[in-house]
Amino acid sequence: MSSSSELPPLFDEFPPVSTEAWMAKIREDLGTSDPDAVLEWDSIDGISLPAFGRREDWAPLPHVSESASAPPLAGDASSDSGWRVRVDLRHPDLDAAAGLADLGYEGGVADLGLRLGTGAGSASTLSIDTPADLRTLLADVPLGETNLHLERGPGALVLLSLLRTAYDRPLSALLGRGTVAYDPVGALATGQLPDAATAFDGLEAVLAEGLSGDIRALHVDLRPYHDAGASAVQELACGLGALSDILAALLDRGRDLSALLSRLHVTTAASTSYFVEIAKLRALRLLIPQVIGGFADAAGTSVEYAPTDVLLQVETSPRSETLYDPHVNLLRATTEAMAAVLGGCDVLTVRPFDSRHRASERFGLRIARNVQLILRHEAHFDVVADPAAGSYYVETATHTLAERAWKRFQSLETHGGLLDALREERVQAAIAEGREQRRDAVDRRDRVLVGTNHYPNLSETRLNEWSNSTCNNGSEAGAEIDIAPSIASLDAALRHGHSAPDLIQHFHPESPPFPPLPTTRIADGIERLRLRTERYASEHHRPVVVLAPLGPPGPRSARATFALHALGVAGFDVREHLEFKAPEDAVAAAADAEGDLLVCCSADAEYPDLVPAFQAALSERSSAPLLGIAGNPEQIPGPVSADVFVHQGRPLRDMLTSIQRRLGIPSGDDPA
Repeated sequence: MSSSSELPPLFDEFPPVSTEAWMAKIREDLGTSDPDAVLEWDSIDGISLPAFGRREDWAPLPHVSESASAPPLAGDASSDSGWRVRVDLRHPDLDAAAGLADLGYEGGVADLGLRLGTGAGSASTLSIDTPADLRTLLADVPLGETNLHLERGPGALVLLSLLRTAYDRPLSALLGRGTVAYDPVGALATGQLPDAATAFDGLEAVLAEGLSGDIRALHVDLRPYHDAGASAVQELACGLGALSDILAALLDRGRDLSALLSRLHVTTAASTSYFVEIAKLRALRLLIPQVIGGFADAAGTSVEYAPTDVLLQVETSPRSETLYDPHVNLLRATTEAMAAVLGGCDVLTVRPFDSRHRASERFGLRIARNVQLILRHEAHFDVVADPAAGSYYVETATHTLAERAWKRFQSLETHGGLLDALREERVQAAIAEGREQRRDAVDRRDRVLVGTNHYPNLSETRLNEWSNSTCNNGSEAGAEIDIAPSIASLDAALRHGHSAPDLIQHFHPESPPFPPLPTTRIADGIERLRLRTERYASEHHRPVVVLAPLGPPGPRSARATFALHALGVAGFDVREHLEFKAPEDAVAAAADAEGDLLVCCSADAEYPDLVPAFQAALSERSSAPLLGIAGNPEQIPGPVSADVFVHQGRPLRDMLTSIQRRLGIPSGDDPA
């Protein structure tokens, strides 16, 4: 490597190492002739990433130029990568939400997100009925200095109307550098609107407001596909498909492409797959100008739209959050926030760690905000423009994602576009397949969620909090209202006394035009398993499991530890013991504890002798627990019989569901 005139010749004494030499050393150290089989990583997102990158892998990439004076996705090499810190208000109690509003602009934060609830609202939405309620919420917010972001679908339209009705000021003076998150395709995909005509009429209503200044009101939302379980490639392809359908509809209605682009903003979510998420955001910036360029070519116009022109908002992923051990969500959100910043987001929202089981409170919101402040002021993530540029690994991943997403997008376009694919349920089916793969990885414990499917907190209960995590924000069905999808029509309805939730509910179809994309979490199946036990405990008793370690110290300790963490996932009351000298002692301890299940933990070779002794001791009891063995029956030398086998060879969720049935907990007793 040659030395630089600006830096001391630190590397001159090291000769370059060829790829062949690297591979020879790797083969030697790994003891294999095929190191790729060991080192290459196949992500669940559908891309394969090599273990290391070399200049020859990076240089041919079409978006990379070694001679460029600036990083490929940064407009100015001297600029920083400063992003705007956004805090969302989603508390269902109006006074509490108003008391939290100052978190939106403390510590240099000037971006505040608002999201209304519907007739079937939840703890993650605002309860605002009237313009007066909105004035109460924003009473202490410096409007004009704070950038307001209006979420989501029909709710964004109603919020826009509420703002205009509540304040005798231009909307541009109220929103600052804010956004209106109304994506007609995303709203249709999630079942919030009845048909495409209504959806695009709503977008026309937003654009007709002529929002001036830095307000962005043309929205492409990738979160519906992400929240439904889409892979990174699917998410990108669907986002490009939504952009294409939106631009096509607006151009057909006579809109000017150049004027539209200055209003464009894109929102997505970042999950915990760190390098994939960095690459996803960078690929998105590369692909959006290609879609826009295609429309410009078709119209015979010249439009300059660079990757840095995309206003990219990112929020940490709700699908990776867990109900149990929620403080681990802080670690997940920090990983996701780092990926978002390194991927080049412009505005970032970190969700509160406890948002799965209660309305956001000051501590959760403050810690969520502080994650970003630490990344900025202590980790200094904001001092380098496009920090991932030039990384062989990330640039290769960016190219791979962009290439595969573009091919999938082209396939969507060839078959009529994203909306047609949704109508024909092709998108739903493809996303469902990936969603089940993610859930299966969690259910099998191939993917570990600390505190949820591994290392559970045995004393933790969430049934009451989970049951109270939804609220009724408005009526279940809107009153009889005749409203066109226009802001003026919404203004009139508000003046006539209709509530904001009723207006949102008015747009919600009784029968969506196609099956809507669900909002899911990968931990949902395992969590419902534990909630099922909690509900049974509230009506009967909490099943008691007694672990019985016997025999050689190593195997008995390892088996007992495994059984503790596996059975604890189901919410059982697991009682540990260091050691029992004889099966009779363990049976007596189980009787004293009124145990429902006694699990023998020992070496496989010990079970042929131990199990009959356990069965004999249990037979002498009038009320005996079930007998379990910590081990795989296929690996035990000799036939043994037991009610339950606890081992790694069976998917965790399947095994625990079976044990619940044996303990009398009905499998259909899932909390709804």
